[in-house]
Order: sequence, then structure tokens, then C-alpha cells
Amino acid sequence: MENAQAWATATPAFMVTPHALLEADPYLEPGHPASEIALRNQLLAVFRQLRLKPHNRLIGQTLSRYWQERGLCAADLRVALEVALRDGHLAECHDDGSGERYWALTEEGEAYGCAKPTPRALAVLAPHVGVVHQAPSPAKLRRMALRLFHGDFETDFYAMRQTWRATGLDVNALLHALDLLYKRGLIELTDDDPLSFRRTRPTPANDA
Repeated sequence: MENAQAWATATPAFMVTPHALLEADPYLEPGHPASEIALRNQLLAVFRQLRLKPHNRLIGQTLSRYWQERGLCAADLRVALEVALRDGHLAECHDDGSGERYWALTEEGEAYGCAKPTPRALAVLAPHVGVVHQAPSPAKLRRMALRLFHGDFETDFYAMRQTWRATGLDVNALLHALDLLYKRGLIELTDDDPLSFRRTRPTPANDA
């Protein structure tokens, strides 16, 4: 077992980083229906809570324990892992010969988990989780979402959703795309009724 694994497994429960304490208003409350955006935030919060860096492996048993200590169910963890693998936020690792499952953050996952929290006004628009559909990479989603904005004009979510339908992707992909732009500081929330965003600055070709 690697040192990083042993350290992660031995970390005391409820050791929370100062950034994690910003999440006083949880995205996913025990007993409430789950959504992709809520599960994504909760899962990556566990890795941030343990201060794990990309490629440090976390054994599945320890991940399950921390998930349950948040009052969340095993079925939701399975969906959260499916979402995180699809999005490229986590990678699955296998220990030689042991049969144990390990999970590791990717660079993309660390960037998402350490960025400013997802706006609550965006998270509440997410539908209850169902089938996890395939979606483009985070980089492609960011580029697609940037095309919804024109100059520095304010654009509301419902207008963006109408345009987004032409992509053939579901609303979860749109919410994730806007969340990614927000976390990078490329858009800002200007109103929550209706939910509206505005570009904050021009985007260099390699920044999205």
C-alpha cells in the first residue's frame, strides 16, 4: 500500500479544510432526491476533505465510509462515481492482485473541487438523477457554453436552455458547462430570478 493510501485511510473523520467549511448550505441533504450536480460536488468534497492530490489513491472502503458519514446512501455513491468517471474528474485504479478498488483525482477533478462553490441558484435547477448520459469532456463543454454568450450582455438560463437543445445534450450537460465556466471565473451570476449570467472577460483560446 502506498504512503498516500495509508495516510488517506488513517485520516480522522470530519477533518475539514477551511475551504470546505464554506459549504454550510449543502447541495445534497439526507433524504432529498439526488441530482448530478449535487452528487458531483459531494463526491469531490470528500477528496478535498482528505486533502488528496491528483493521482493519490483512495481505497473504495474509505470513500464509502466518508460518504456514509455525510448521511448519504450507497446507491447515490455509485451514481456519483459514474458521473465523476464520465466527466474525467476521477480515475479508477486497481491494486495488484488484491481485487480492491481505488479512486484517484485527476487534474480536472482537483481544479473543480478546489474552485469556488457551485452557485446554489444553479444547483437547484438540476433534475433528479436518472440515467447518466454520455457527455463531452469538460474542456469541450466550456467551449460550447461560451458560445451562448454575446459580448458582455446578460443572458438568462432559460434562453440558454432553448439554444442548448440544438446540441442534442441534456440539461445536466448545460448546468455542468455553466458551473465549469463559473468556477473558472469566466462568467458571473447577475441575478437568480430568473437565473442570469454575464461574461466577465474575453477568453484566450487556451483558457476555456
